[in-house]
Amino acid sequence: MAIDDPLALTEDQRALRDTLHGFLADRLPPAALRAMLETEAGYSPDLHARLAGELGLAGLAVPEEFGGLGLSQAEASVVHTELGYALYPGPYLSSALAASAVIAAGDRAAAERWLPLLADGSVTGTVATADKDGLWSPATGGCTAAAGTSSRRTWRASWWCRPWPDPRPRCSWWKAGPRD
Repeated sequence: MAIDDPLALTEDQRALRDTLHGFLADRLPPAALRAMLETEAGYSPDLHARLAGELGLAGLAVPEEFGGLGLSQAEASVVHTELGYALYPGPYLSSALAASAVIAAGDRAAAERWLPLLADGSVTGTVATADKDGLWSPATGGCTAAAGTSSRRTWRASWWCRPWPDPRPRCSWWKAGPRD
């Protein structure tokens, strides 16, 4: 079934879809989208903050105990579909993936540190899983990261991950090769 098939969505999921569709249609007409793509950030931090704050989208699939809405990936897919339909250029997907990575890691300390910040939209998340050659490996192991003023250095593969041009802090979850 297609996501827009009314039989594939629950009543709550349809309401979520319709609310987000209306919200974005009012705030993201084609001219506004083109204008925000020309900014240094490449999106509207104000619109992103409203999606996180007013609609609670940043914490959609984050457990309630960490400040999220505690909804499922089914609801997240409804949101991703609508954001894609509107061509929303903000960092929603990267933050949602980072939150999922933190949850999947099962690290309570990391969850307590990062999930509330990801859920309220006060940080932007990203996930990097490639080594310095751009290859992915299912190998396990820790990773050490150090924050700089304009980038984060990851050890285990000794490569650089440049941040999105946005002054807000980042939550980054890295998986890379062995430290030199």
